[in-house]
Order: sequence, then structure tokens, then C-alpha cells
Amino acid sequence: MDDSPAKPTGRIQPKCAKAKAAWLAEHEGMAWATAYDLTDADGDGLLYSDEHYFGTDPNDADTDGDGFSDGEECRKLDSDPRDPNDPGSDD
Repeated sequence: MDDSPAKPTGRIQPKCAKAKAAWLAEHEGMAWATAYDLTDADGDGLLYSDEHYFGTDPNDADTDGDGFSDGEECRKLDSDPRDPNDPGSDD
């Protein structure tokens, strides 16, 4: 059995992409990336650096506790992984 963390798959959906773009614009010119930024400690399919951009918990696969992993919300559902009342893209 492979115990390695899940690898990111799929493209980032609009809500998470907007959050990442806003964070990058706010912190333009900062260099902070490390090798740890390329890991996925909680196995949700989001790299640590993406969790940082989105404001999600890199040690909790389901930051908002709604039953969907942060990666699933950002890559499939286009929902906010910090909002337990935003389960999908029906808005």
C-alpha cells in the first residue's frame, strides 16, 4: 500500500484561483517558498503553498468541516474551503 500523500490533480477552480491571485497581489515581491511548500501534509490534494494562499489549514484535509476535502472544494466543486455553508458551485 502506498502511504505517500495525494498528488494534486485537476485545475484550481475560480473561487480558489481568485483567493490565490488576491494573496499574490497583496504580497507581491515576497520570496518565502521552501521545499516544505511543495508537500501535502494532510493529503487533501493541495500543496502547502496553496493552503497558505487559500487560508486553509495545511494540517486538516477539511478546514471548514463540511465533509469535502479542501482539495475537492478547490479542484472539483468550486466552493470556498473555509465556508461550511458553501458546498458547491450552484450560486
